[in-house]
Amino acid sequence: MAKVALLIGVSEYEPGLNPLPGAVKDVDAMQRVLADPELGGFAEANITVLKNPQRQEMEDEIYRLFSDRKKDDLLLLYFSGHGIKDENGRLYLATRVTRKDTNGRLVRPSAVATASLHENINESRSQRQVIVLDCCFSGAIAQGMTVKDDGTVNLKEYLGGKGRAILTSSTSTEYSFGAAAGHDDAGLSIYTRYLVEGIETGAADVDGDGWIAVEELHEYAASRVKEAAPAMTPKFYPVEEGYKIVLSRSRQDDPKLKYRKEVQTAAEAGQGKLLFFTQKLLEGKRAEWNISVEEAKAIEDAVLEPYRQYERKLYEYEQALTEAVQIEYPFSVANETALNKYQQQLGLRDADIAAIAARVLAPLRVKSEQDAESQRQTEPMKPAQELSFPGNVTEQQVPVPVLISGTPEPAVQPPQTITTQPAPPKLTPTQKRRLMQRQQALEDERNIRSEKLGHLRKSFAIETGEAVKFQLQKQIQDEEAKLATLDDELDAIDQSLQT
Repeated sequence: MAKVALLIGVSEYEPGLNPLPGAVKDVDAMQRVLADPELGGFAEANITVLKNPQRQEMEDEIYRLFSDRKKDDLLLLYFSGHGIKDENGRLYLATRVTRKDTNGRLVRPSAVATASLHENINESRSQRQVIVLDCCFSGAIAQGMTVKDDGTVNLKEYLGGKGRAILTSSTSTEYSFGAAAGHDDAGLSIYTRYLVEGIETGAADVDGDGWIAVEELHEYAASRVKEAAPAMTPKFYPVEEGYKIVLSRSRQDDPKLKYRKEVQTAAEAGQGKLLFFTQKLLEGKRAEWNISVEEAKAIEDAVLEPYRQYERKLYEYEQALTEAVQIEYPFSVANETALNKYQQQLGLRDADIAAIAARVLAPLRVKSEQDAESQRQTEPMKPAQELSFPGNVTEQQVPVPVLISGTPEPAVQPPQTITTQPAPPKLTPTQKRRLMQRQQALEDERNIRSEKLGHLRKSFAIETGEAVKFQLQKQIQDEEAKLATLDDELDAIDQSLQT
């Protein structure tokens, strides 16, 4: 049985395609863990690395990877770079010389067609094939975050098959992010970073059997990506049920790995934070496994980093939104569009920013509505017309009765005023739209808090430590109170919309 890998990273491109500096670094990181005899166990001679290749060179090496193989050979193809579609929707992998014509269409001979890749892997006798595509097909470039190219592609249709596992950094309609400045010191793409971390630390050995299967590795990387960039959804297209492809060993008995798993479990229970009493428990584990304070701190920082990335992104979004509303509010259509793109750049879903939008925009919406109402009230009132019968008037004088000869003189009555309550003012289309936006933001926030409450209740149900249960109970009560407040505000909005 042979273990053979082809690692391709394309960072440099012709004008029209944005450079991806992290792609060649992704390849170096993958090579390091695969070649480690205690981990991937791939022989150096069986790992081919291509950095910024020409099209023909890339096609030749792909052909060589899959040809003349035995049934039990393990073949790994890894690609980090741009994915591009032509005008007919066919998928291509970009090379160093890939370019577009003056009309923005792909020059097909400059890229590697996925159809050709499909033929190579289908004709191979190997039934243990792993294809990792750290690329996406969304075609947008965001400042500060490198985003890979465009398309809507059914990857399983293109690359699916028996004895084959396909791992992708995102779905065919989502952004797949490269390294963000200041967020990843290694300069790796988000997905590859956690693939490497899962192998290198052994954290991807979910079942603890000492081996890391492809599915375990993807599960680990996907969960970490979702913590750092919720808008990304890494996908796994598995081999047939019951068919397992093992990619690497894990350092099963390493005390650092045991400690890391304890920290990971604690961080998940604490929603990205290590609770006070949890830290006390971890101190005991650190002493038991003879791990230094410095080593423990490094492990904790690594585990908590995706949560911190997520918090930094939320903070950046809130700061930008707060500054923007001081310049212009309500936003113009152009500004709304730019705001949505900025949200995508940060890898945040609508649900992630719902609470921020409610916190920053709600007071402004209320003030805007109050200003509009005040303006209506200060407009000069039109004089009411005198009518012979009471109608929808705010105030009118009742005429003095006419005397008829021979009838008793009635008592003189002072003029009476009939006052009727004006109908509640109807909402203007603008007010209604803003109320509905506010309603949607609150509903999104309510869904998030309901989900969080569910997780807290599950953690409370399985927790055995009294101190930790006390902390969880307090968090549950806080979330229940916040949900009750949200429900009250949503009821008030419903009533306003029904008037």
